This record gives sequence, structure tokens and C-alpha cells, in this order.
Amino acid sequence: MTRYRRRDGSARHVARHRNGTPMSGCRLPVVFIAGPNGGGVRRQIQGMRVNAPHAGVAPFAASFSVVLHRCAAHSIRYIVSCLAVGLVAAGLGGCKSSPARFYTLSPDATLATLATPHAIPLAVGPVTVPDLVDRPQIVTRAAGNEVAINEFARWAQPLKGNIARVVAADLGTLLNSQQVTVFAGTTDPLATWYVRLDVMRFDAEPGQDVIVDVQWTIRAPGKQPVRSGRSIVREPVSGAGFEAMTTAYDRALAVVSRDIAAAVGTMIQP
Repeated sequence: MTRYRRRDGSARHVARHRNGTPMSGCRLPVVFIAGPNGGGVRRQIQGMRVNAPHAGVAPFAASFSVVLHRCAAHSIRYIVSCLAVGLVAAGLGGCKSSPARFYTLSPDATLATLATPHAIPLAVGPVTVPDLVDRPQIVTRAAGNEVAINEFARWAQPLKGNIARVVAADLGTLLNSQQVTVFAGTTDPLATWYVRLDVMRFDAEPGQDVIVDVQWTIRAPGKQPVRSGRSIVREPVSGAGFEAMTTAYDRALAVVSRDIAAAVGTMIQP
């Protein structure tokens, strides 16, 4: 520790390094250059190297040059980072996406009750659909083998449950039964009829038509043989937009339900 006298006579203490140079409160690296017999000395400060070709180079000038270089490099990187963040924030703030619209399938209100001996308990399920359409987005056909996955037109519920619910409601009307459901556990399992639906195609071309291809299987209680069938339905889309397309799907599922109800009617024992 070295004591100095200010002009006003007060004392000031200055801490020094072991080599006698003053210690500074700045945390930036300081390079001290010294060399015996005029030789160069190399000092490495935080990954940077400074060469002194001979001992005549002023230590303070070399130190200041290194510090200035490091500060300038950090400042440029900081400014560039801030500008990048600002541009990204401005871009995100300026982009406004359209809100998604949600659609659902509905039972056909025009169906009429078929003549059956009596009402039966019936459960619809399981239902399988192609992986292509088993997603929240509504998938439509384009030209050739191209399909469109519409991010802003979505099903309000999973498509499997949507189809099961509509077919169950249609069969309830056609068979004049209040015991048609999609939950098998709500009825007596020994007296319940089961309908399995394997949807092979569920395609639509906006403004053109929809195609619904369903393989269905009916399992009656007791020892009756299983009845299977297939319904392939094409319904025109009367109008533009997804509302007209879902209405065409409703009509197509109603045709599938009629085929199933007709087969059930022939299987019901008087």
C-alpha cells in the first residue's frame, strides 16, 4: 500500500500489484508490457493476445488499445442483438391471423321411422376413420393426389365421435328407439345390439361433392349370425364454403344409417 499526499494535504492510499503497478477498480483486463534487453513480451488476457515488439511500447497505450477493442466488439454485438429482437417483435405484432371456425356434423331431420316389430337397445361403436382425416383440421381433396389441411376450418369434436353420434341419432329415428347410444355400458350387454363402423373414405371436394365409404357390422344379441355390409355414398355439395360441405356429409351419413337400419329390421325377431 502506498500513501500519496493530495494538494490539500490529505492522504490517499493506492493499492499496488506485486510488480509495483497501481491496482484499478475497473474490472476490464489490463495488459502490462515489459521486456528485458528490448525483447518482446506476450501477455494473454481472457483469450486475447497482445504482442509487444520491443520494450519501448508504452504499457498504458497497449492496455488501452486492448480494452477499447473488447468494449467495441461487445457493444456491436449488443446493438445487433437488440435490433434483431426488436425486428422480430415488430413482425409478430404486425401479423394478425384469422380466427379458426369450427364445424360439426348433424343428424338428418328428414328421416322417417321404418316399420320394425319393436324398439331395441343398440350401441354404435367402435368407429375407425383413415389417419388422413383423423385430425382436428378439416381435410379436403384438391387436384390429383393433392389434399388440403385447413388450419382455420376445424371439427368441433374428434371425427370418430362425431360420426358415431350422428349415426346413433339417425338410427334412433329410423328404428324408433330411445335406446340407441354410443355408450355400450348404458344398456344390458346381453340384450344390446352392436354396430361397428369402419370408415374407408371420408373425402370432400369443396363446391363439388363428398364421398363416404363405410363398412358396417351388426352383431345381434344371442346366437344370431353377424351381418355385414358396405355403403358407398356420393352427395353433391350445394354451395361454397365448409357449411355446405358438412351438410352434404350429413346427408351421406343418413344414407349409411338407412342401410344399417334396413339390415337390422330384417334381423329383429317378432
